[in-house]
Amino acid sequence: MDCSHGFRPGHSAHQALEQIEQGINDGLNAIYDADLKGYFDSIPHDKLMACVKMRIADRSVLRLIKMWLEAPVIEVKEGKKQPPKANTKGTPQGGVISPLLANIYLHWFDKLFHRHDGPAQWAKARLVRYADDLKGRGWKYLTLMPSKKALEKELEAIRKLTGPEHCFKPVKDMIETINEQTRGWKNYFSTGYLGRAFRDLNHFIRNRVIGHLQRRSQRGHKMPEGCSYYRYLMNLGLEPLGGGHK
Repeated sequence: MDCSHGFRPGHSAHQALEQIEQGINDGLNAIYDADLKGYFDSIPHDKLMACVKMRIADRSVLRLIKMWLEAPVIEVKEGKKQPPKANTKGTPQGGVISPLLANIYLHWFDKLFHRHDGPAQWAKARLVRYADDLKGRGWKYLTLMPSKKALEKELEAIRKLTGPEHCFKPVKDMIETINEQTRGWKNYFSTGYLGRAFRDLNHFIRNRVIGHLQRRSQRGHKMPEGCSYYRYLMNLGLEPLGGGHK
C-alpha cells in the first residue's frame, strides 16, 4: 500500500517524511508513534507463513521458505562456534528476502487499518510505516489524525487489530478475490466445451480453500452441523465455474 515505505522502490524514508509533513499541513496534529524494535527477530513463523500462503500456492516454494526460516543458528563466541540453536521465530538477519517477508507480514495491518471499518475511515487517520534504522531491524508506524479524542479511540482499535487472529485475511474477502480471478479466467477462456475443465477447477479451488480454513485454526475448522463443505463455501459466496454444478 502507499503508506508502506522501506525496502520498496520509490518508497524510501524520505517519501515517508513527505507524507508526514503533508498530514501535519492538512491539520492532522494528533500523532501516535509506534516503534517495532527488533522486528526481524520476533516475527512468529506460523503467522508469517499464513500470510505468505495468501499469495504463493507452490508447495515446494513454501517448503523452501519454511526451511530457511527454521534453519539452525550458529553463534561464534571467543573464536569458537557454539552448538546450533533451533530458530523458532524471526527471519534470518542479512537474508535478502527478510525485508520482503517483513513487508508481507505487516501488510495485513495496513489493510485492516484502511478497510471500511478501520481508523482510516471513521477517524480520518493516515498511516505511515517505514524501516527506521540503518540495519533495518525495526519498523516505525505513525498515525496522524485531527484530534486527541480520535487518537484515543484509534489506539483501542489498534489493540484489537493486532490480535493474533487478525493476521489472516478475512475469509469473505479471500472468497471475493477468488471470485474475481475465476470470473476473469472464465470470460477469457470460455470457448468451446469446457465442462470438464470447469469441474476440475472447481474441485481444485474448493480443496485449496478448505485446506486454508483448516490451517487457520490449530484445532481445525468446524463447519455448521449438517452442512457439507460444498454448501458451506457456497454460503460464503464462492462462485463455481460452469453454472454451479458440483
